[in-house]
Amino acid sequence: MDIVTVSPVGVMGNQLSGRADSTSMGVQFLFKNKIAPNPFIQMFYDLDVNWALVDVADVAESVYKAATLPNLHGKHYLITSESYRVSDISLMLNGQEPVGQPSMVYSNALATQDLGVHFKPAKLPLYQYAKATEGATV
Repeated sequence: MDIVTVSPVGVMGNQLSGRADSTSMGVQFLFKNKIAPNPFIQMFYDLDVNWALVDVADVAESVYKAATLPNLHGKHYLITSESYRVSDISLMLNGQEPVGQPSMVYSNALATQDLGVHFKPAKLPLYQYAKATEGATV
C-alpha cells in the first residue's frame, strides 16, 4: 500500500456533497459578506492577506488520483491554484471583477506532473459560489 499526503490550500467553490457546514463554505460566507467574528478573521481584512486558493473539484480529483495511481509512496502533493488578496476574493464572491492580478505563491507542479491534475483558475470557484448564493441575505 502506498502512503501519500495531499495538502489543499484554501478550498473554494460550492460543496460537492449536500452538506454546507464545511470550513471553506464558512470562510467564503465571511469573505463574501465582509464579516469578522473574531480578531483572527479581522486580521485577514486589515492586512489584505494574499490567500492561496483551489477549486473543491480539483481537490476531489487530486485525492482520488493520489489514492488510485500506483507508485506514489512517500509523495507529498500541495493542491493549489492561484492566490488573490482577500479584498479581491470578496469582490469575486460577490460576482465582481478583482482589482489585482492573481499570483502563484505555491507550486502545484508535482501534483500536475504526477497526478495529471490541471488546476482551474481561482476565479472559477469564487464566481460559481457567487452565482449559487446570489440574492442570499446575511
